[in-house]
Amino acid sequence: LNYSDIIALYVRDNLARHPRPYLDYQYEYPVLGGALSYLLGFAPSLRLYYAATYALLAARGLATTLALSKLPGASVWRFAAAPAVLLYTGLNWDLAAICATALALLAFNRRHDGWGALALLAAVWLKFFPLVFLAAILLERARERRWRALVQIGAVFTLGSLALNAPLAWLNGTNWAHFFTFNNARRPEPSLWTLVPHVPIARINQLSLLALALGAGVLCALAWRARQPVTLPLGAGLLLWWLWVNKIYSPQYALWVCLALALLGSGRLLWQSYVAFDLAYYVASFQILYFSVLNVPGLVDWQTRYLLHPLVIVRLVLLFACVAGSAALLWRQRQEAPDEVWSA
Repeated sequence: LNYSDIIALYVRDNLARHPRPYLDYQYEYPVLGGALSYLLGFAPSLRLYYAATYALLAARGLATTLALSKLPGASVWRFAAAPAVLLYTGLNWDLAAICATALALLAFNRRHDGWGALALLAAVWLKFFPLVFLAAILLERARERRWRALVQIGAVFTLGSLALNAPLAWLNGTNWAHFFTFNNARRPEPSLWTLVPHVPIARINQLSLLALALGAGVLCALAWRARQPVTLPLGAGLLLWWLWVNKIYSPQYALWVCLALALLGSGRLLWQSYVAFDLAYYVASFQILYFSVLNVPGLVDWQTRYLLHPLVIVRLVLLFACVAGSAALLWRQRQEAPDEVWSA
């Protein structure tokens, strides 16, 4: 049950020779993800590269926990005690983006909007999912009629994004755009869309984008009428809904789900249910990967149909319950003193 994208991409991209991502080769992650792997690639061996990367990500996990512990309303143990932190820290670079997201939310909560925008800028161009929190904080500042802060956040994020991306796009537009074109053309992996056979990829992209927009519209409408701060519940709800409609669900996305559950202060029963699912999903997905490497297609097909697909259905049910919890929390916040949404 061992696998790591960090190691696989080091070997695939021959990082020991220090090629420059987006200039010398195509890289399927946002620009700061490429910069991170490039800098760590100066470690003198694969073993030290992985050790340095893991140490960095572990430190980011601890920093995330600290930031969540200081966020009012967040339940830090929903993240810190999740087995996903142990299972997936060394699988991909998600914890770097999650840490930047948590620090951005803490800065926004303390009204340090400039620093929050910079941290969120780093988060988005490490993994892109944190883009939902930009929408949440802009809506929050609009509700507060803090127009100057709204403009400041938007300007820092926009100008910073241009500064990070424009030079690479100018020097090699095709390689720079690979993150977008690769994910646009990517076939569905265990998700809602793998349960619906024979749908063209282009149509899946359209339908998932439409579903994302509709769900986001509902959550934002609920947030607009709330009388309490909405950045955490709205951002978490948008993140969970994105994971629900997205055509890709990689195992390490469990870290994002646990972040969202921590931000929502979710109930113990829902958190325990997701943790139990995630442990089963971890075993199932990496067991299938193992047998695919051994070239046992019959067993892989059987496990995919009778083990992985039922777990995908369980995940969809749990994520939908989480999104519904976010919507319920935003609905309750229409009152001056909202009742506790989560129970047990």
